[in-house]
Amino acid sequence: IELLKHIPGETSSIQNNVIRRITEDEERNIWIGNDLGVSKYDRKTNRFVNYNLLEKYGGSADSYFRAINIFFDSNNKLWITTDNAGLFIYDPAKDSFKYADNLLNGTRTPMINSFVLGITEDSSGIVWIGDADYGLLFYDSKDSVFVPATFNKQESAVDFTRIENQITSLYTDPSDIIWIAARNGVYKFNPGQNKLKSLVEYNYLK
Repeated sequence: IELLKHIPGETSSIQNNVIRRITEDEERNIWIGNDLGVSKYDRKTNRFVNYNLLEKYGGSADSYFRAINIFFDSNNKLWITTDNAGLFIYDPAKDSFKYADNLLNGTRTPMINSFVLGITEDSSGIVWIGDADYGLLFYDSKDSVFVPATFNKQESAVDFTRIENQITSLYTDPSDIIWIAARNGVYKFNPGQNKLKSLVEYNYLK
């Protein structure tokens, strides 16, 4: 067993020892989410490349730039969700991370303070996220922006932007049904019909 850890003053070591997530890309690089952002481990050189999101985008030591999800979609795009510090997408041409954008009420804004716990992808390559402030959103790749999901008005849609209803996890099944785990229950959403069905509901405050 080999221990890889942060070594003060050594820039090729991992930038932080508090590890949140870990995954591998197509080139067998290991991507590691930690409390300062993301570190990439190159197996060939046995060195780390660090992406310090806290340092790049500012904030105090208490800022929540820790990476809580590292997600590669079917197009090999890398998405990073953080604890209240935003949703990031990796730009391989610049070898850096930038904020993803959302489109709300006709206004395009970077997702700077987003808290995204759930992220998934359907068979069409559409990425879905559960945002604490904006609810269920999907990525419009044509305009490179996240937009809110639309629910059938004839059904009683849950407001996932309320704190008691915040989305905590997402899963896409083989039939392209989006399963939603929230603080107050479990739901399934049919994007093709805009139908949201409640399966289990409960009061998490009790």
